Formats: sequence, structure tokens, C-alpha cells
Amino acid sequence: MYVDQWGEIHPPPDPEKAKPLDPDSLAALGIEVPEQSDIGLIVKRYGTAKARNRQMAAFLVASSTGASNDPHRKLSKQLYDCASWLEFHHYLESKQTRLVKANTCKKHLLCPVCAIRRGAKTLRNYHEKAVHLAGNFDFYLVGLTVKNRPNLFEAFQHLKGSFKRLRNRGKKGYGTFSRVAGAVWSFEVTKAADGGWHPHIHCIVAVPKGEDPIRYGEGSQLALDWQAITGDSFIVHAARIKGTSEDIAAGLCEVLKYAMKFGDLDLADNLEAYETLKGKRLIQSSGCFFGLELPESDELLDDPLDGPYIRLFFNYGASGYRLSHGPDC
Repeated sequence: MYVDQWGEIHPPPDPEKAKPLDPDSLAALGIEVPEQSDIGLIVKRYGTAKARNRQMAAFLVASSTGASNDPHRKLSKQLYDCASWLEFHHYLESKQTRLVKANTCKKHLLCPVCAIRRGAKTLRNYHEKAVHLAGNFDFYLVGLTVKNRPNLFEAFQHLKGSFKRLRNRGKKGYGTFSRVAGAVWSFEVTKAADGGWHPHIHCIVAVPKGEDPIRYGEGSQLALDWQAITGDSFIVHAARIKGTSEDIAAGLCEVLKYAMKFGDLDLADNLEAYETLKGKRLIQSSGCFFGLELPESDELLDDPLDGPYIRLFFNYGASGYRLSHGPDC
């Protein structure tokens, strides 16, 4: 644990003590293809996300003007219908189970179900790239933040602009990022106890093997670089990621998880954040990580496989998801 310059206590991320990739984790949904025995845990996870989705749909109706053309009513309908049913295929030859059909709203900043799917698909793409690069690069998980602000747009723009200046300084040969050959990063938004918005960046950077390690802490080059650029923050974090596939996956999970911590934001704050950040690029990459496409539209679903399969169809109701068509019906 550490205390930042504003008196807030934070647990530092530690990718070297990664949690196992169980079926309830984002890593498992993104990289490991579940077997049929895992389906109960996965559907339960979707059920928890769908319950939050329905709460937001109801809140949007309550906050609408009542007019038929009110955008909140349209948005509520999209969320209410999203993931109201899920169709999995369990393939008999490979023993894999995949989510191949669902109606999704693609509002990942409001809908945890779409956030899970988008995060998992993005993770799969970047994990494949990172494993390919691991022979030539060391990876570091880097965390950066700025001082809390009451206005989310101002706080986000300050963080985004500061990180751009940090990267540009590196391109010119100055500071810690002069050793960085590529990076993938995401912006995450939470709200502090004092009511201020707390945007921060999770980043994985690739440093060519043989270069000096990236260090953090008071007086480190990274802390000095960041304070000089932001003018209000010297708290940074950096930890080396081991080169195994599972350790890389755990680090990527920290970077590519939800842009919103849905459980930490009340519905009104979640809606404000959505309306402020929709259309913004919250996951980006550069250098050796550049060029990967983010999943959109139907790409949120898994690709079907060839061969015979058992169809597992779940409908969402008052008690969560229930199997409607499958071997146990």
C-alpha cells in the first residue's frame, strides 16, 4: 500500500503475483477457451453484469423527460434488450464452448456485458502480439495519474495531454520513455471519496532487452518526468512483467479491463462519465504495439468453429440467466 500526495491510500499493482486465469477472470474469457464445465461460472458472471445493465436501463427511463424522442429512453431500450439472450456452442471434438450469438448494445461505457466482451476480444489480440514480442523486449506495467478534479472532461484532457507530452519527450530522446519501443495503454475513470474525478492510465511498455530497467518512486526519472509535465502529480508506478504467457496476460488484464469500474460508480456518475467520454479513444497503442484493431459491432462475439456442437441457449429473467435449450432441458 502507498499514500499519494492527496492522502489517498492505493494498493500498487503487482503483475509478478498474478492471479490464476480462472473462468471468472477477464483473462480466461479473452485467452482461454472455456470447456462446457466452465459455462456455469461464465454465465453467472454475465448475469451479474446484466443485472447492472438493467439497473442502468431503469435509471435512464427515470431520468428521461418522458418525450418519445428523448435520447435516454432510446438508450434505455438498447441496454434493456442487450444480452437478453445468449447462445453458446459447445464443440464436441475440441471440447471448447464459445459465445457465438447475442444481441449486444455496444455501449461498453454503460453496459458491463459489452465491456466484458470488448475487453476479452481486445485482450486476445494484444496478448498474441505481446507473446510474439517477448523474445526481444522486456515489459513493464506502468501506472500514471493526475490530481483529482471536479470536472471530468478537464481531468481527462489534462491526463491525456500529459501522457502525449511524455511520449513526445521520449521520441526526442529525453527521459524514461526514450527507452520505450512501444506501448499499449488505457484510460480508466473512478470517483474519489471527496467527489473529485480520478482518471488514470494503465500502460504496458516494451523496452528492448539490455536497456536499463524502468524504476519508480520518489526521485526516480519517471516520477521527475511526470511531475515536470503534469505540474500536479509525482506518483507513478512501474513493475516488470515476467515473460511467460500467463504473466503477460495478467498485465494486459490490468490495462484492458473496463474503462469504468461499474461497481465503484453510482448510476448518475456512470451516466455522466458515459456522456463525457463517449466517442473518445480510451485504448490506444504505439510503436511495436501499433496497428491492432479494436473489436466493434459483431466482433464482440466469438468466431464459430467447424464440426458438431451442442447448442446452449440462455434467456435472462428475474432470477438471472436460465438454460432454455440444451442437453439439460
